[in-house]
Amino acid sequence: MEDNRAFAEKFDFPFVLLSDPDRSMAKAFGAYNEERPEYAQRYTYVVGPEGKVEHVFTDVNPKTEAKELLELLGS
Repeated sequence: MEDNRAFAEKFDFPFVLLSDPDRSMAKAFGAYNEERPEYAQRYTYVVGPEGKVEHVFTDVNPKTEAKELLELLGS
């Protein structure tokens, strides 16, 4: 968890990064990778102000992800 905190601070993220060492969140959200259990699927979940998942991106391309998220969020 210290690594996540340092990473978030380094890049000035205004949010906390999730750490999921037992993979319980990945399993709950359908991002568990059965073929390579040491890695979660590269999915993006957009959580709204009420704490509910509003959007899920399951076909994530790191080169275009930021642009797609900004378009979705109207930024």
